[in-house]
Amino acid sequence: MEINALTAFCNLDIEQAQTLVKISDKYGASMIKMVDEITSKIKGMDAETAARSAGWYFEAHEYAASLASKYDVSISIAAGVISAVSPRMPWLRNKTVANAILRDFRKYSDLSAKDAAKEIGMALGTNVAMAITIARSGDVENVLTGIKRRSFYNNIVAPVGSDSVTVDTWMMVAFVNTTGTDKATALKYLNASQKSLNKAGAGYIVIAEAVREVALNMSLFPSQVQALYWVSVSGDFNGGRTDITGETR
Repeated sequence: MEINALTAFCNLDIEQAQTLVKISDKYGASMIKMVDEITSKIKGMDAETAARSAGWYFEAHEYAASLASKYDVSISIAAGVISAVSPRMPWLRNKTVANAILRDFRKYSDLSAKDAAKEIGMALGTNVAMAITIARSGDVENVLTGIKRRSFYNNIVAPVGSDSVTVDTWMMVAFVNTTGTDKATALKYLNASQKSLNKAGAGYIVIAEAVREVALNMSLFPSQVQALYWVSVSGDFNGGRTDITGETR
């Protein structure tokens, strides 16, 4: 059920690897320092919070499974819909929007995905249209765009064993904290040289590799390390937002 998330360092050739090193030097990025930063934050968590956080994607998988059962779609479709509308959206809101799309998308089968998205609303139109297209076609591989979305999808459908790492705004904190810069600079690093690095920006690749290294060192899955760090720096299991709950329609 997994799809290509594009961020694996092993997929780069020698020239691309050299480009990655050059860009990282330009931004002062150090994978070793990020490994230390992520490890330190995780080890600083209390045992109860850490245990629950390590199971974050298992809970997300169960939520996708519940949507799949409720609306008679596959888990892949449910996870694809969740991922499509996920950018810059708090987790509780993400769940509510995905539920609404899967509940209502069949009502507008006579409309284009774009027009159906306007009827459903709930989030950015282009993201909702993408989610509707996935719900209608089941084609996650060719419809779901963006490295963050594709990695998030993989982590939800395959919380056990996936090598994908969801690098979101919270994971950028690892770069910010180790370089003394800001999130605007981190975003530039994240997306640097996408064309020459198999559509994955330099920052995505390096941060993802740092997470994989921590996972190897701590005998965890990469998704667990990412979730642990996310909870640690955001301060909450839901990403620092507990004010958006329940159905909105």
